[in-house]
Amino acid sequence: MSIHPFKFFQKPFMLFLSILLVGSVLGSSFASAEPQQPSQTAGGILSYEAEASQNTFTGHAGAVDCGFCSGGQKAGNLYGGSTLTFNGIQTDKAGIYNMNMFYISGDSRAASISVNGAEKENFSFPKTADWNTIGTYQIQIYLNQGSNTILFDDAGGYSPDFDKIELTFDSAGDDGSGPDGSIGDLGKQKKASSYGSITLTEYANGFKVSNPTYELLYNTSTGLSQYNWNGKAVAKGLYSEIQLDRMVASKEYKHHKFYKNQVVPFQDATGKGIKVTVVNEDGGKPSLSQIYYVYEDGPYLLTETVASHPSAISTGNIAPIAMEARGGIDIGSYDDNRVLVVPFDNDAWSRYQAKSMNTGLNNGLYISSELTAIYDNTSRNGLVIGSVTHDTWKTGIYWSGSNDKLNKLRVYGGFTSSTSTWDTIPHGIVTGKQIASPKIMVGFFEDYRTGLEAFGQVNAAIQPPLAFGEDIPEGVPVGWNSWGAYASDLSFDKAVSVSNYFKDHIQNHSFNNEGNIYINLDSYWDNMTDQQLTDLVQLIHSNGQKAGIYYSPFVYWGNNMEQEVEGTNGKYKYGDIVLRDLEGNVLPTLDGA
Repeated sequence: MSIHPFKFFQKPFMLFLSILLVGSVLGSSFASAEPQQPSQTAGGILSYEAEASQNTFTGHAGAVDCGFCSGGQKAGNLYGGSTLTFNGIQTDKAGIYNMNMFYISGDSRAASISVNGAEKENFSFPKTADWNTIGTYQIQIYLNQGSNTILFDDAGGYSPDFDKIELTFDSAGDDGSGPDGSIGDLGKQKKASSYGSITLTEYANGFKVSNPTYELLYNTSTGLSQYNWNGKAVAKGLYSEIQLDRMVASKEYKHHKFYKNQVVPFQDATGKGIKVTVVNEDGGKPSLSQIYYVYEDGPYLLTETVASHPSAISTGNIAPIAMEARGGIDIGSYDDNRVLVVPFDNDAWSRYQAKSMNTGLNNGLYISSELTAIYDNTSRNGLVIGSVTHDTWKTGIYWSGSNDKLNKLRVYGGFTSSTSTWDTIPHGIVTGKQIASPKIMVGFFEDYRTGLEAFGQVNAAIQPPLAFGEDIPEGVPVGWNSWGAYASDLSFDKAVSVSNYFKDHIQNHSFNNEGNIYINLDSYWDNMTDQQLTDLVQLIHSNGQKAGIYYSPFVYWGNNMEQEVEGTNGKYKYGDIVLRDLEGNVLPTLDGA
């Protein structure tokens, strides 16, 4: 995830050039069957040039001159269905390798990468300073002993230009060892109490809270918890943790205290149930209160962790749910198990991904933002996990798995990423005598899509949407936005035609929101003169529609820090008001702004 000699070729024979020319005329690239001979630098680094003659290009891709690149050339023009394949990648032992990619990309672009014909994985490359500066981006891949191939595919979009790749051996891979997530024996049953449809059963070493759908088990000797649905363990070996001077886990604490008299009924916007708390204490460390909200009805619970200390504490990372155990998450079906990776937003053409649950490399690049679904794509059975509070923390969900189960899971507040949340600095620090994590919903559903709907409903109930002003109709806005149809080609005549079309064919035929239809001008409305904009708004209103416009008052689309800010009478320049990091450096632009 972190962004952390050369070959010489003999002059080709004329026959080789003839064959290569024929291949080019036919629209295909010629690739040598011979393995590449990498340049090997100190530290066991194997270096392969992207433009090497042994590599294969398809579509527009090919070797391009590049004076600042390592071999004087680069692989460029990977767009519109083009690929680059590194052929003959030689290794003397199989295992996990760090692949450092040297690339050029003046804006953020993606590439799908496949090793030895395996399923392609999509990676987002951060923008480099400009199109004349090389950046590096590192991932891990598994290579066989002997010859290997590595494919770079633009996936129908635009990919960076590539200078070279460097490979270093990391490890032989997962040996299959590790704890199994068992929370330990709860011991002898002591007492059972009822709270409506909820039963609390106390044991010598912990407790169990159950409703008609699920059970929460907690072992106060080991500090580990387990969630069962329909009598089967779905999540086990769970604990909480917080970043202090180091990462501190609740399971490491000496005392895990539960008191029945601290079990209290609650009712919130989504239902009623009981609130159960376990307090973890250990000397001078902050106490960690693991709080569970168990509902009388419904297949989900809510959980959060609150850190407390007599003196103020600070953290930028707190996880109410953490797990590191072989098969710790087991949804009970194994046909096509996947993990939903949700982007933070849709900037830079971010995409949802449905990753194989059997993904154990580069998982730092597959942190899901705010929510995820862990599911079988055949049966649709799945676990839905996500944050229902969003005011303080950006929530990330890290995971790793094999054999159709997850071996690692971490649901935490404090998520930032240069390719997901678009942050180039760490999450902000929260300080206080009491710090609460994000509140997390966890539920198991016969159809994970129903679970995603439930997640949305819980969010809407706990944090209702802000109300519109008096002049804004309630409900979902209905209308037209210019970008999808015209993008930068927007004009007065085109907008007039759209407004008239809506009047004649749409707005009186059930396509409205209580009679309201919007005609919205996206970017490039400034293609029109002020008079044309005035005339257009009058036409839109006369057609019984509402006019809207794309405007971003707190965004600077330029790069001149000496430019005066309009409306400030020369008092401020844009360099005075743009966002900066802790060292005072201007933060990178995003999508040009």
